Order: sequence, then structure tokens, then C-alpha cells
Amino acid sequence: MATLTSKITITSTNTFPSPINFSLTANETVAGNHSSFQTNVIAADTFETIFASTGASGNTGVLYFYLESKSTNSAVDPIVISVVDVLSTDELDVIRLYPSDFAYLPVSANAASGIQIKATNTAATTPAVLSYFYGEKG
Repeated sequence: MATLTSKITITSTNTFPSPINFSLTANETVAGNHSSFQTNVIAADTFETIFASTGASGNTGVLYFYLESKSTNSAVDPIVISVVDVLSTDELDVIRLYPSDFAYLPVSANAASGIQIKATNTAATTPAVLSYFYGEKG
């Protein structure tokens, strides 16, 4: 088992009408058979499935995803992260990663039909680079 620590801090004296100082830290245990750490180059105008689970594979937990765009695409060409319900084929775009952006995404992967997490490069001619980690909640 491993420990995944996520931390977000927002501090500002002039962005909002009142000063803000917000900090949150979450420590989660990561275990199970579903884990990966990779950096992928996604061809222009294509997608890759970065995680897939079916009811038969039996993933019944929560997955924690950390995603980071290592891309040099312009700010108008994000990597789009989508969650797909395998049975209904419903697809929901949940994140747009621009160059140097990162995101933390907990996903419930216990649907009997399974889910897919897709990364789509929206650039017409430039490859995109995505680093990601996922691990199943222990």
C-alpha cells in the first residue's frame, strides 16, 4: 500500500472582495490491482483510453487520478479528459488541461458495466504529452 497526499492552498488579499486563505490536505491509502504511472504522447486530433474497467474485471472501488499536461500545445488546444460509462456509452468531458496544468480527480469505478477514462488531444497538428498516475483506494 502507498499513501497519496493531495494538498491545495489558495491565498489572496486582492482577488476576492475579502482576503482569503484556504488550505486543505487529504491523505488516502492507495492499493489494489488498478494502478499505473505513465507519460504518453497522444497524436494530434486523437484520443487514448488511459483506464478501462468492465464489470467482469471487478473494480469496485474509488480510483484517484493525477493528470498533468506536459504539452507545448497552444492555450487553445487542451487535452480533454472524459469519463465514459461502458454500458450506456455516455461520455462526459470533465477536465481541460492546458500546457503545464494538472488535476486531481477521484472517480467511482464501481459501475457494474465499467468505465473508461479517455484523454483527447484537441490540437489538429501537434502531439500532446500527458503524464498520469492512478491508484485504487485501499
